[in-house]
Amino acid sequence: MLFDGPFSTRLRFDLTWLDVDAKRGYRAQFEVDAKTISSFGGKGKRGSLSIIAGPGADVLVETPNAEALRIIGLGLDVDLSKYHTEDVVLARICATEVSLDDPLVGGVEAIVSEQDLQTAKRNSISYLRQNPPYVPFCAND
Repeated sequence: MLFDGPFSTRLRFDLTWLDVDAKRGYRAQFEVDAKTISSFGGKGKRGSLSIIAGPGADVLVETPNAEALRIIGLGLDVDLSKYHTEDVVLARICATEVSLDDPLVGGVEAIVSEQDLQTAKRNSISYLRQNPPYVPFCAND
């Protein structure tokens, strides 16, 4: 992430990754205005931003729902599912495919162990069991 300095709220991201299972590389460049990121805490507030890459070329940029952060910050013992507290989607981006010869992508597959790959697959299955079915928004080829 690049930050344009103390007089700017623009955060620039350059994200490159390898989908080890599909053996495809992707790259997405995008900007987020820091003012759109939900924050919590008092002095020296902290923001929270999630960048989720994949499946395929999908990149989802989210920030927590401000009401959920407020409820958590107050320490209220409430069931958040009763409130509209879904994360706020700041951007949906379709990455471009990058050649496996690209230096940022090329050597990654060689260093990913079979154990790492199996752990990633288990985490993916666990995520899918706990969340609604994911529908990719970028065109599949």
